[in-house]
Amino acid sequence: MIGKFKIRPENYKEMVDEIFSLLSTDVDCLRKGIAILQRLVDEVKYLKEVHVQ
Repeated sequence: MIGKFKIRPENYKEMVDEIFSLLSTDVDCLRKGIAILQRLVDEVKYLKEVHVQ
């Protein structure tokens, strides 16, 4: 779905797939997934600020 958006983070689908693959009871995996999610959220916010007035 997001692949059709004009403005989107690079590798969005791959990042989301990795986030979901890291969901686990393992704390280190979970932290890594949360860090990736935070980077993705930050990138979306940046793209919004740059491209949406």
